[in-house]
Amino acid sequence: MFKLPVCPHCQTIYRYGDVRKNLNTKIHTCYHCKKQFKTSFSGLWLLLLFIVAVGITVNLIEITIFASTNVIALLVTNIVLILFFLLFVPFFTKFRKFGEDMPKGKNITASKKQQKKQTNTSTVRKSNKRR
Repeated sequence: MFKLPVCPHCQTIYRYGDVRKNLNTKIHTCYHCKKQFKTSFSGLWLLLLFIVAVGITVNLIEITIFASTNVIALLVTNIVLILFFLLFVPFFTKFRKFGEDMPKGKNITASKKQQKKQTNTSTVRKSNKRR
């Protein structure tokens, strides 16, 4: 559950700081094997549900135990929980194979620009084969 992501090709473990730096980019290149992979945030739903449940529970306990609790105290509590959420994000991200390395049925569709480029190169290759 609390494991840092690894390269899906060579199983290189990425450090916490490296994962935090690369969270904004979708496609990465492994520094060890130089192959591409993409970032998957599928595990974040579990973390988000856990933080929401803990937040609701802590807020209810805070309201019932401390009768003079104001909104600012609840806001501070929720900000602390959100910061915990942000600290644990790298542990719930996963790296998945991308492009040619994936099984044929699960391949990611390329954008229109990439498809146009691929058809142009394949047309050039076919014309070179005819000669």
